[in-house]
Amino acid sequence: MSHHTAATLARRAAAAALAATALTFAGAATAAAPKPTVKAVHNAAAGTIVANAKGMTLYALTPETSKKVLCDASCTPYWPPLTVKSANAKPIAGAGIRGKLTVFRSGGAFRVALRGLPLYRFIGDTKAGQTHGDKAHTFGGTWHVVKAK
Repeated sequence: MSHHTAATLARRAAAAALAATALTFAGAATAAAPKPTVKAVHNAAAGTIVANAKGMTLYALTPETSKKVLCDASCTPYWPPLTVKSANAKPIAGAGIRGKLTVFRSGGAFRVALRGLPLYRFIGDTKAGQTHGDKAHTFGGTWHVVKAK
């Protein structure tokens, strides 16, 4: 192998190592960024609403609050609450969400509330962006799509 070929190979190996290091750091930075628990999405009929990380519409039950929960074990099969793994979890609001996310315990689960309103999905929504549960009258109140602002 000539000196010229060995030098070219060495330069290529160094460039490949540098590129691999850059990709490793870029991957670490990407992996470190936490995903929002809830995000704002636009809905043609409802405006800018709150959705879970998968884009499924989130609802609140009026007159429910995190201090007075109406959706109990008979309700949650139809209206699954947005939950986190522990009371110490820190739910994250994506861009465009107004208000504070909090965690409270109810029915043996750590539920998430936005602006004091417990958040739920509706099993009748099978695709992101659907709002089939809006204005439903069940379980002691009326269900509403949660507005982002």
